[in-house]
Amino acid sequence: MRLVPTHIKVRAFVDHHQKHIPAVALLLGAIWDFFTLGRPDTLFANASIISYLLVAGGCVLVLNARSERDKEPLWLVALLQFCFGNLASGLFFLYSQSATVVGSWLFLLILASFVFANEFARKRYLRLRSQLVAYHVLLTAYLGLVVPILVGAIGGLIFLLSCGVALSAMALYIGALYAVAPKRVQNDWRGTMAGLSIVTAIFIILYYLNLIPPVPLSLKEIRVYHSVTRAPADKAPAIYEAKGEGASPWYSLKHYFSAPVVHLRTGESAYCYSAVFAPDDLSTPIYHRYSYYDEKKGAWVDGDAIAFPIRGGRSEGYRGYTIGSVVPGTWRCSVETEGGALIGRATFTVVQSSTTPPLMTEYR
Repeated sequence: MRLVPTHIKVRAFVDHHQKHIPAVALLLGAIWDFFTLGRPDTLFANASIISYLLVAGGCVLVLNARSERDKEPLWLVALLQFCFGNLASGLFFLYSQSATVVGSWLFLLILASFVFANEFARKRYLRLRSQLVAYHVLLTAYLGLVVPILVGAIGGLIFLLSCGVALSAMALYIGALYAVAPKRVQNDWRGTMAGLSIVTAIFIILYYLNLIPPVPLSLKEIRVYHSVTRAPADKAPAIYEAKGEGASPWYSLKHYFSAPVVHLRTGESAYCYSAVFAPDDLSTPIYHRYSYYDEKKGAWVDGDAIAFPIRGGRSEGYRGYTIGSVVPGTWRCSVETEGGALIGRATFTVVQSSTTPPLMTEYR
């Protein structure tokens, strides 16, 4: 009986399951990102993203230099596709930490679509325009995340700075590309410039519509209590003593699908407590906005926003609370940036009561 060499078996297996490989690679990459990337300000997360950007940039240079000599090695296209896919899935994970479905669904959908479309775009990656536009999308998304960390602030001007740095980097990169593949750059420069401009315009529009997650901020916790006061000195490192009615257990469907009920006596206020993560050295104001659901209008009515500053560095988030004057009905406390981007929110129902229910004490 003749034995078949192992490498032939492996090749046959790959050929037979070739159409499933992109989906498996995507799943494994997503699992890897979930367990390894963590916070957006960690050295490992940034080293991973930068490494993929550098390898992808090198692939584009070599691929186009060889294409001018009528040689297009498919393994380079596969490597480029691999880098783009891992970049997109990694950025999706980092942005999703700061995202809410209500506030950021469109941007997350765009990133997710990029991840899935990348798995089937190998032929398109033979075109220089497609390579550079895809690269610019990922570079702009990464700089939109990391520039606020480096500057220590967030806001419209910081985001525009991120976009400007991305365009400047692309201009330098295209200059280097022109040195090794001048014909390829000349033949497609109009389409490339149009693509880069459109990508930048879309990012800016999404930002000012508050559809981009407020990276690198993320909501770690939000609860509504009957009272929040300074914690006793012997409760360190807790700084707040919060008294509330307690939450439904995690295994209860009510915990996920029902707004908690807060029983208040006439004249009592609700206390909204939140913990918002920010990287080291980043300081910015955030706002608690109390909104009431008007049953007659069938719409939320926004009230005043109460501001307080936060400072970065605590993994569990910077803690703070506000006091809201509420009446019986459905309410929500939204945590927002200065520009109005939604970081997260809690919905709760206020019920008027003649007595104070039993309260649980928590130290935050």
